Amino acid sequence: MVGNHDYDLACDPEYAAKLAAFNIKLDTSVSLIREVAGKKIWIEHGQQTDSLNASPDYGNPYAQPLGYFITEMAVAGSSRYSAFGKTPWLKDIRSVDVRQLPDWILSNYFYNEMSPIIRWTMAPFLALLSVTLLALAAQALKHFGVIDVNILIQNRLFSSLGFVGDLIRSTLILSMVVWSFVIAVSIPLLFVLRDVRKTLLRMQILPETNDVPLYVPEQGYEEHAERIFADDPTVAAYVFGHTHDAFLTVKNGRAVLNTGTWLKLLKRIPVMFGYLPAVYFPTFRLNYFKVYEENGQIALEYKELPKEPARELSLFQRLLIFRKKPEPGRYVAPKTLLPL
Repeated sequence: MVGNHDYDLACDPEYAAKLAAFNIKLDTSVSLIREVAGKKIWIEHGQQTDSLNASPDYGNPYAQPLGYFITEMAVAGSSRYSAFGKTPWLKDIRSVDVRQLPDWILSNYFYNEMSPIIRWTMAPFLALLSVTLLALAAQALKHFGVIDVNILIQNRLFSSLGFVGDLIRSTLILSMVVWSFVIAVSIPLLFVLRDVRKTLLRMQILPETNDVPLYVPEQGYEEHAERIFADDPTVAAYVFGHTHDAFLTVKNGRAVLNTGTWLKLLKRIPVMFGYLPAVYFPTFRLNYFKVYEENGQIALEYKELPKEPARELSLFQRLLIFRKKPEPGRYVAPKTLLPL
């Protein structure tokens, strides 16, 4: 089948003959139908239900959606330029949820591309930010006479640790000085950013409300499946891919399932403390579905093949997420039966 990453296959009939030479049958239909036990299984890639990747004139090589240009310029371009990074992290852009791209780029810049001197200089201040804010608040209370001693700076614990305690105290005081400067600079900057936002709103470049939905790849598929089931009662299951999120749901005896992906999946894990960038943990979920008749019912069998990713995270990243694991994908039962 044709998907959004190889949409060109649907635009030129010569591809069918070329692929046939390799014993590959190309079907350029948006959807395919297979029958099991007298019921229909509706199969499609799913890009035509995704507004970002749906072609307005399917089969027309010039009717390209916005997602095509993202794939062509961002995904393909990033793969080409990944060789110039300190590590080839940029090639994994296709494994990242589009909504997390800015956060993912920031994370990889900090942990992979930033100068080690700058990174190790910034790390203590970012890690100690929460404690620093409390220390600044305590210092303000001391200044106004509410308390006599800033216990986050002057306390028995630091005194009992000797040189180590003095080092922690000095680091915390330095962090207070640095963040005091940052906060002082940020106050006028916030007024400038607020004025810029007002200007962009007035020019109708930004939306007026905060409830404008983000691009959500899964949006619309359940409604699309419901329309298919309503139009043809003989359809027992709707199968699609595209979103890379394997799942299976059953409603009123009809199944909606996503086949997932065999690509690497990057899962975001917040660090244990401080305000350091999140770590993106590489995972795999190699899986497949098998659909067949069993005792007068349609069986949907699900299998997962275990695969451990290569060790890509640095020691620093592993320490920051020590004993934290990425959230697993949605649970899929080993076998689901649909009545005929």
